[in-house]
This record gives sequence, C-alpha cells and structure tokens, in this order.
Amino acid sequence: MRYVTTGERISYDRGKQEQTQTLILRLLQRRVGKLSLLLRSHIQSLTVSELEELGEALLDFK
Repeated sequence: MRYVTTGERISYDRGKQEQTQTLILRLLQRRVGKLSLLLRSHIQSLTVSELEELGEALLDFK
C-alpha cells in the first residue's frame, strides 16, 4: 500500500468537499431555482458530513 502524505490527504479532502458542494448547489438550483449569494456562501461553509446530510434531505424536499 502506498504512503499518503499529509499534503496529499488535505488535497483529497478539499477535492471531495468541493465536489460535494458543487453537486449540492446544482441539485438545489434545479429544485428551487437561482440561489442567493448568501445561501451559496452558507452551503460552501458546510463540512462534508453536513453536505451529505443536506443531500439526503434534498431527496424529500418539496
């Protein structure tokens, strides 16, 4: 198994967070339309765990 450096791990975590944010933002926009800058900012400040919970909640959102 290959050794993963701290820098690589941080890059991986950031990439995962950015991809999750992008997906959640796209799903929200599709569901409710254009999002305000404030709402986008709040979503971008969420952790990956919080983003995943929001994604699950979007399944039931009407």
